[in-house]
Amino acid sequence: MKYFYKFLSVIAIVTLLAGCAKEQSSFKIEDIQGSAIIKGKFQYNAGYGYDYDENKVITSDTRPLANHVVYAEITNNSLRYGAEGVTILQVSTDANGNYTLYIPATYEGTDVKVYPKTFTTIYRTGIDHYELGEPIFKEVEALFEGTKKTFSGLCPNDIKFYDATLSYTSLRTN
Repeated sequence: MKYFYKFLSVIAIVTLLAGCAKEQSSFKIEDIQGSAIIKGKFQYNAGYGYDYDENKVITSDTRPLANHVVYAEITNNSLRYGAEGVTILQVSTDANGNYTLYIPATYEGTDVKVYPKTFTTIYRTGIDHYELGEPIFKEVEALFEGTKKTFSGLCPNDIKFYDATLSYTSLRTN
C-alpha cells in the first residue's frame, strides 16, 4: 500500500508541473521568421500644369506622392491559424514616391492589402487667366484615396510590385 501512495504522490507532482507549463497567450507578429517584399511607387495627378521647358500648358501634371504613409493590412489568420483581426504596418515614401514594405510571411501564404493614406491637396481644374504670358490656374481642394491592392498567398522571399497614379475621388465645391 505504501508503494501505491508513493506512486500517487509522483503522479500528483507530474500533474502539477504539467499544469504550470507556459502557454502562448497571444499572437505576436514578430514571431514570424520569414518575410516577403512589396515595393512600388505612388504618384498623383495634380490636374493642369505648365511645362516650362516646352512653354506649354499640360492637362495632367503627375507628381510623386512624396513623404507619404503607405499601409500594409495583414490578415492575422493567414499568419497563424485561428488568429483574429488584422495587423497594420506602415512605411513612408521617399521624395520620389518610392516605398518598400517588409511583410511577415509563412509558407502557407500570407494575405495583405497595400494602400496609401487618404489625403487632400490642391487640384487645378483649368486655366483661369494669363498674367505676363503665364497661366493662372483655377484651383480647388481635392480628396485622393488609393485603391487597396490585395496580395494573396505571399510566401517568404516573394517580391511583388504595386505602382499607382492616384486621381481625385471628389472635389470640394464652394
